Amino acid sequence: MVSGAMGAVVDQLNSFMQDSLKGLDSSLSEGIDKLGKSLEESMDQLQDDLAKPPAQPNSTPAPNNNVQPI
Repeated sequence: MVSGAMGAVVDQLNSFMQDSLKGLDSSLSEGIDKLGKSLEESMDQLQDDLAKPPAQPNSTPAPNNNVQPI
């Protein structure tokens, strides 16, 4: 009788563990998919940014030669 009860408990634990692992596998798979899409979007953005010509620096104003020395 005890053997049968222990067997049932072991079977329930086994079932619980398998269900938990399936849920974990699904969550990990979903997370990896999201990470992959995010990395792909970031790479596309980086590629677009690198394809743009560099911004021209603002020209500095000419020095003011009308200042009288003290």
